[in-house]
Amino acid sequence: MEENTVQKNHFNFGFLLLIFLSVVSVFVGGMFFQKIVLGETLVPVVPTPALLPTPTLQEFPDSDLAEPQPGSEFAEGKSYFDDTVMMITEERPRRILVATVTRNNQSGEWVENVRASYFDGSVWTRRLASGLATGAEIYSNSLIKRWVVNVDKSRVLKQSASGEIKIDSNLISFETGNLFNEIGMRSLPGYSKFMSTGKGSITINNKKLAAKVLYTRIYSLNSSEIQFYSSPLGLTTDWVAFWDEKGNFYHVDRTEVDKPTPIYETHQIGVQVTKTGFVGKSFGVLVTRDTMIPPEKYSVSLQNPLNTILNFKRVNLIDKAPNSEYDWYMGEIEGEVISSDEKTQGFGIVEYIHD
Repeated sequence: MEENTVQKNHFNFGFLLLIFLSVVSVFVGGMFFQKIVLGETLVPVVPTPALLPTPTLQEFPDSDLAEPQPGSEFAEGKSYFDDTVMMITEERPRRILVATVTRNNQSGEWVENVRASYFDGSVWTRRLASGLATGAEIYSNSLIKRWVVNVDKSRVLKQSASGEIKIDSNLISFETGNLFNEIGMRSLPGYSKFMSTGKGSITINNKKLAAKVLYTRIYSLNSSEIQFYSSPLGLTTDWVAFWDEKGNFYHVDRTEVDKPTPIYETHQIGVQVTKTGFVGKSFGVLVTRDTMIPPEKYSVSLQNPLNTILNFKRVNLIDKAPNSEYDWYMGEIEGEVISSDEKTQGFGIVEYIHD
């Protein structure tokens, strides 16, 4: 993105780490580089309140704004929010949507940033937008036409999300189905991160396709403590979302940090969510990959108690940080899961970051 006025005021902190993801998103270990963001083409916009078709934010005093979309309003006190949706179709050629919307309060002003990557079955496209908002709610802009989170009234961890993303001439609608926040990644008074996997659908120019879903939500009191650092850390991240043909899901985040800081150091986690909803975690993850940049072939060992191996190959890619001195790539993967001498085919998404 080209540096714009909003970013100059709010994001000159060095390298920005963003999570899956948005994700994700949002996604990779909860951290991305600011220079990744600044290295892409930004479309500066002034967001309009969601569900209002034409007026700009400045035309409406705060008291006259429409009610926030369901699930978009948050309690006061938090200063950073991240919603990331990742969708990949079961049908070949697979279509992939990865969209992240962050809201960050710096010096009393809210900044909304949107990043969307779309694979149409043959070509990746990445678009970005940014603007000022009056609060932490999700606002529409040149990319987001609608983003609604429906929270279950039973007060349990159950919700769903839907929205519309406009990428060039493609109007992409997504429906996540039920999300249960079953993958707890972080749960502190000042910083919470949950992930959900499930089944949903994406509709591309009126064609509806079944899709696998990974949704990430982050809430934080202080984004600078978890998102920023001022100098290169010698970072290498392998991040994986993988679904097998039996309905099981696997998530991998292995990050090596050569120059750790008090708030960011080497970490690793492997997660399995079975078809029936049971969740298992391993904090022993071994990643073996080829020497290509970005890597093409991987073997990932999720150690005790999962005792599972993921072997896969990247089949396409998008460079998320072109013309930068570091690497940040994302791509579709295909491969197999080996567990108890049984092999099951599967597919998913891999991200690779190296500074």
